[in-house]
Amino acid sequence: MPDSCVALLRGINVGGKNRLPMKQLLDIAEQRLGLEDCQTYVQSGNLVFRAGLEQRDGLERRLEAEIEADCGFKCAVLVRSAAEWDAIVGDCPFVTEATADPKHVHVFVLTAEPSPDALADLASREFGDDRWHLGLHGLYLRTPNGTGRSKLAGSVERILKVPMTARNWSSVLALQAMLRPAGG
Repeated sequence: MPDSCVALLRGINVGGKNRLPMKQLLDIAEQRLGLEDCQTYVQSGNLVFRAGLEQRDGLERRLEAEIEADCGFKCAVLVRSAAEWDAIVGDCPFVTEATADPKHVHVFVLTAEPSPDALADLASREFGDDRWHLGLHGLYLRTPNGTGRSKLAGSVERILKVPMTARNWSSVLALQAMLRPAGG
């Protein structure tokens, strides 16, 4: 039986660059890749769908290739199962802050684990009021003054040397709700 999953697309529809209408993303997912029950959330590249284990094997690369063929740009895609997404939510060390101010708590979903040296580099830096925590399932940031003014949010990928994509806590919870089956 197919499982619910989320695909996070990195860097689309930002500042007029890498434009990908969500209808086009749905067509790629359903018509070309055969994914089921596809839905998008906001215009920043969040696709919730159902797929079997066989379909998920290599899905990130296949979706990237289809987007590049259709749109002419490369876009990193990270796929997580509903269980993995629940673990991302459950791992958040900033629950109180996320409840009070969800737009200032983010999770960065990483493509790989950062090296110990990169983590030591991040830990050695001062970021004012910003706080971070590397969990088993993502890098959590609390930016009380907003991500636009955050030195941490703007430099974390460069420091850790790992591709990643971020979602604010409101989006994280909305995607978790979409991943749950109706009545579940």
